[in-house]
Amino acid sequence: MTTENSTKRRRPKAPRLTRRTWWIAGIAAVLVLSLGAVVVAQPWAGVETVREGPTATPTATPEAAPVIETLPTSDDFDWWTPITPSDSAEFVGSSTAQGGQSALEIRSAGPQSETDPPRLQQAISVEPGGDYTLTFWAKGTDVGENAIQVRLGPLAGETTSVSLPAGTYDWTQMSLDYVSPGDSSKMNVMVMAVGQAGSALVDSFVATGNGIAVAQIMNSDFETHSGQVALTNKSLMLTQGEARLDVGSRQFAGGDITWSIVDELGAAVIDGTEKLEDHYTSIDLTELPLGYYRLNLNAALESGPQDRSTTFGVIDPYDGVASTSAFGTHLHFHGGEARIDNLIGTLADIGVGHVRADVGWWATEGEPGVYNYEAVTVNAMEEYAKVGIDALQLPVYSNPFYDDGRTPSTPEGLQAYANFAGDLLNRFPNVGKDVEVYNEFDHTFNSGVCGPTPECYMDMLSVTSDYVKSVDPATTVVGPGNAGMGFKLEWLQKFFDLGGLNYVDAVSAHPYVQPGAPEKLAADLDTIQQMILTANNGESKPIWLTEMGWATKEGWVSDQSQADYLVRVMALSFGHGVERFYSYEAADSSLMAGDIESNFGLFEASTSFVPSAFVPKLAAVGQAQIAQQLQGKTFTVQEDAGENVSSYVFGEKKDAIRVIWTAAEGSTVTLASKKPVTVTSLDGGSTVMDPVKGVVTLQLTGTPVYLAGSVGLAAAVG
Repeated sequence: MTTENSTKRRRPKAPRLTRRTWWIAGIAAVLVLSLGAVVVAQPWAGVETVREGPTATPTATPEAAPVIETLPTSDDFDWWTPITPSDSAEFVGSSTAQGGQSALEIRSAGPQSETDPPRLQQAISVEPGGDYTLTFWAKGTDVGENAIQVRLGPLAGETTSVSLPAGTYDWTQMSLDYVSPGDSSKMNVMVMAVGQAGSALVDSFVATGNGIAVAQIMNSDFETHSGQVALTNKSLMLTQGEARLDVGSRQFAGGDITWSIVDELGAAVIDGTEKLEDHYTSIDLTELPLGYYRLNLNAALESGPQDRSTTFGVIDPYDGVASTSAFGTHLHFHGGEARIDNLIGTLADIGVGHVRADVGWWATEGEPGVYNYEAVTVNAMEEYAKVGIDALQLPVYSNPFYDDGRTPSTPEGLQAYANFAGDLLNRFPNVGKDVEVYNEFDHTFNSGVCGPTPECYMDMLSVTSDYVKSVDPATTVVGPGNAGMGFKLEWLQKFFDLGGLNYVDAVSAHPYVQPGAPEKLAADLDTIQQMILTANNGESKPIWLTEMGWATKEGWVSDQSQADYLVRVMALSFGHGVERFYSYEAADSSLMAGDIESNFGLFEASTSFVPSAFVPKLAAVGQAQIAQQLQGKTFTVQEDAGENVSSYVFGEKKDAIRVIWTAAEGSTVTLASKKPVTVTSLDGGSTVMDPVKGVVTLQLTGTPVYLAGSVGLAAAVG
């Protein structure tokens, strides 16, 4: 649609190869005969679109204008995390800056919590035991006594603070000294609203040690924030046929928004220009097919041009019962409560039915036997229940009241841990009855005197399992959740020999193999199944992979490889005895691109351009597609598809779906079929291939594809 406020154009409809249609070239080169018909689901590529159902055109009916989501009251700032937000405290970007174009403005209507006030917070790296000085600039209008504070402290423990002056005053420089604890390499920089403030401005944060700026504070001058221009969508996994991107500017009521959409290969798809009207506008993308895209946006605003970019996915939301899905993920509570709430809904849309989230024992049991759960935990559990997601409860790690704050190993400490696990299950009954006993007991998370051995884990597991099942026999107890690389077969064998299978309902593991490919896990999974049968009198036990993933980092694993490997490991896991698969993790925990530990997510870390959602990686679209493809189907058979080719079949006969790929640079397979074969890519694009004399030949890569229809794997050509 084109109006005086909106122009939109597509690129010319010339056929071109994209990742969604890469197999066309391979097919053309290797088809036995040249008469096969290929139909591609890509409207702008100048070829026929695959459609399902009746072709009659429905009668047009007037549609109400879509409701545009509005921006949150407070702005979002890159690298700064909002903690315990309050409706009566606003953190916004201001053009009244000490240096540059922007500063942070805090407006607080009245007294806030003194122990857990609303704040922006950023953790920075410091030297343990180092001396630091934080300097910044402040400006105030009608600021109350001790109303706005800047605090420094470790991730847990005592803090040092300075209050902004009371009253009204111009820019003044302030400072705060801090000595980092000898056992801490992180320092939290916090800007807090404690009392009433009409307008308090802070800007230009610098942390120095011995007079040198050695502690880097990101976005220290608050230049990058959502108040200038942002997307207001609550999810960037958009529904096919309903997709749109809503754009808003809190600071500016008008301006031109010029935008373009490219596919995952960077090929132009569609572009246009919209006008902000009363701070908002919307980009109509209802014609985009399933896939993974990038938005490039330029906002011509009164303050000057603003360039922004983000990826997004177009999907068919998962319509099954979430809790019956075989897919889970791990969720850390990064990014603010509202954004986490929205992410939980998005996870349900991409077929995630289970979330594994660690709940800190030290943060919950503030006095012996008394449990007070953090607001973010309570809120998340409520959101899980709303969308039908079950939680795999993960009580971690220690509590200062027991065993000197170390992983428990004494009878008193072990029973206290069991009591905490039982209370956690009892407190949130609407999200299932699954609990995993500790996290990676055999790894560095174990600080206990006893140690990381199977014998020590048995002490914890037996007490915890007996207790939670005495409270509710229907509880599903999961363990031991070993850390990888790969499976620790010797540790598991000892655990089984000690009778560990008597205390768990599912055997869990975290068999990371990054940066390598996942195929090496298949043989070990077969071995573990046999080990369980041998140790358990011929009876099987489910296997749950409760952490598995690849971190995206240049020179380590690319976004494409992460998506490929995740879909491949999901398919092969279900084909080798795994009942439930949890990716690690839902979203990156940091914008630090070079840090491996922070970049395992299906989604990127929160950014100010998308203050209410997380930005999807290709892996998130891959998760959505495999959940759709395998919905309602169970593993049937692994086909012998030749060297380096993996083919796993789910479902029966005409309803069967094959997930197929090669671990080599390229392989060719010949398919026997009397009917058309639908080939679907990792991101949802589909190709219908008509057999020629009962044969279709397909070129494979490391990116899995799905085959639907009555297909026989005739041969692997090479």
